[in-house]
Amino acid sequence: MSHSGTRNQNQNIATNRGVSQWSLEMLGLTVKEAELHYQYQANSIWSRNVLSYQFIGMRLRDPQK
Repeated sequence: MSHSGTRNQNQNIATNRGVSQWSLEMLGLTVKEAELHYQYQANSIWSRNVLSYQFIGMRLRDPQK
């Protein structure tokens, strides 16, 4: 019995997760470059990066959370 179907499914899941993370990172980077990320950051530290690009991307994608 071959498990190649399961292996292919796991590879597809890993690829989808990688693409999703990359997309969130690029979205977060774009928002940060446009200086629109301050609304997601507390008033504690403004002189350096506190939030990850993925976090900013997730917040932009789903602002209710």
